[in-house]
Amino acid sequence: MQNTSRNKREVTREQIEKRAYEIYLQRGGMDGTDMEDWLIAEQELVGEEGLSGSASGPEEKERRAAAAGGRSPR
Repeated sequence: MQNTSRNKREVTREQIEKRAYEIYLQRGGMDGTDMEDWLIAEQELVGEEGLSGSASGPEEKERRAAAAGGRSPR
């Protein structure tokens, strides 16, 4: 009876976990970014349309750029 999936995509923990691991691997397996990877994965899977208003400032853009590989490897 509930048809809220049009407004908000329901995502399982396993889906977020898998996507976060993919992000981790894309980063070269750099440790210490598990929470950031998780949040990025969650945001990607849930959809940005619902989150863009609250997380679109310069700090968020910088954080996402760093998460996408903008950090220099050690």
